[in-house]
Amino acid sequence: MNRKQKIRCINLYYFLFIILLTLGIVVKPGYGEVTGSTLSYGDYHYQSSNRVMSILGKIEWEFDSQNAFINLECMIMDKENFENFELWEQGYGVSYRYFSASDGDQYHDSGLWAISHRGEYYIVVKHDDTDAYDLTTFATIDAEYIGGYISVFLLVILIIVPLIITGLTIGIMLRRKKKGKQIFPSTKYIDNGSNEEKPIVKQESPEYLPENVFCWKCGTINASINNSCTNCGELLKHKN
Repeated sequence: MNRKQKIRCINLYYFLFIILLTLGIVVKPGYGEVTGSTLSYGDYHYQSSNRVMSILGKIEWEFDSQNAFINLECMIMDKENFENFELWEQGYGVSYRYFSASDGDQYHDSGLWAISHRGEYYIVVKHDDTDAYDLTTFATIDAEYIGGYISVFLLVILIIVPLIITGLTIGIMLRRKKKGKQIFPSTKYIDNGSNEEKPIVKQESPEYLPENVFCWKCGTINASINNSCTNCGELLKHKN
């Protein structure tokens, strides 16, 4: 296999790896979780996906306030912004970004949100209802995290399968290359002149031309104009 063929095989391996890694991310079914806590005014409750989700994943969310007089705000954010959100709640002047799933006008709401970028995600419900600042409620989050995970098993498959394909490709190419060469069996012969045992030199079929003649004794290829073998001196048998 020459250098160009090796480069092609390596490029093929990485191409297959990237394609499989991109298209084969969603391999696990979604899992659901229900969590809840008691909220006073200004308190919040959150739930995490606990895993890194890809852009092919979705979050089916639902929250509920047992006190119908208290409306809750629902936000979805990635891990980095959630950490900034917690710092903001502690009084630090840190900004954060989030997707507003529910703007605080509902005590019960639900929806489906598609992942915007790869990462671990958090669903946050907050009691920010100024009309019910003196009331408390038990808030629950019921979320299902659909797909968007890559398992260790899949990661191993994505690495091993392209390697196997590349190895098989290289093996087939080398085998075909060997088939193009026909090696004559290595034997020994007795030189009539010196009575010495001499090894037969291996000859490859691509060197043979129709006008050449094989020595029947040692297998050496001779030009058709020769009457005797140039290697062992045996008389050559020409076809009429």
